[in-house]
Amino acid sequence: MTDKKKKHPLECTYVFYYINRNDNKKSNKDYEKRIKKICKFDTLEDFWGFYSHILRPNDMDHAEYLLFKEGIEPLWEDKSNINGCSIKLRIRKSLASRYFEQIIIAIISEQFDLPSDEICGVVVSIRDQEDIISIWNRNGHDQNALDTIRDKLFEMLQLPENTILDFEQHGKSFQRHTRKDSNWRPRGRGRGRGRGRGRGRGRGRMNNYEKNERDNNMNNQNNYGSKRGKGRKSKSRNYLEELNNLQDSRDSSDDESENSYF
Repeated sequence: MTDKKKKHPLECTYVFYYINRNDNKKSNKDYEKRIKKICKFDTLEDFWGFYSHILRPNDMDHAEYLLFKEGIEPLWEDKSNINGCSIKLRIRKSLASRYFEQIIIAIISEQFDLPSDEICGVVVSIRDQEDIISIWNRNGHDQNALDTIRDKLFEMLQLPENTILDFEQHGKSFQRHTRKDSNWRPRGRGRGRGRGRGRGRGRGRMNNYEKNERDNNMNNQNNYGSKRGKGRKSKSRNYLEELNNLQDSRDSSDDESENSYF
């Protein structure tokens, strides 16, 4: 076991959860009961030691992984989530593992250039026809924070320009926003009316042509890296270098299909 003093501590402690959705239970109480805590970590080494031994999202069926900061329950009702929102990226099958891993690394290595308490967690939900990755933030009315998260996702994942992200306010009513307010594009990437943030009139969800264009672009994405934004450069660079080293060493000694948690 690596000496604790030689490990690389993270800014926060994180808790990893798992949910099996195959039982089709719908109520909030049933949902809470299905949430299983499987790991807690506060260093890069502990994260990778755990993550290298679990099933990847692409290998799961009707399940969810949830990563949240310690002290924040993965529930909308939690005091840290109640005024926040979920920024949702709907993706085609087979991309969930890569995208989820990139987003996790960006969160734990503080790459989003936001106050450390702004991002609460991230969820990947494996469905029948598509998968959904949701980033939960603390303040759903802070447009600058939402724009920062959105722009980082487009840069880091190299999303096609016509990709539309949804956002869902948590709140007490847990009601989804209307189409006009619940999806938007990166700044300067909209087309037609609503150019800029993609929230103007006439822009709803993608039509079939746009979906095909998006899918073709996403299918050609093979870049696992990401450009680093402003701020926290030194820390983020060190985190990523250490993660790459850890991943290389784990890959050479461990079988990724091994699963000691389920």
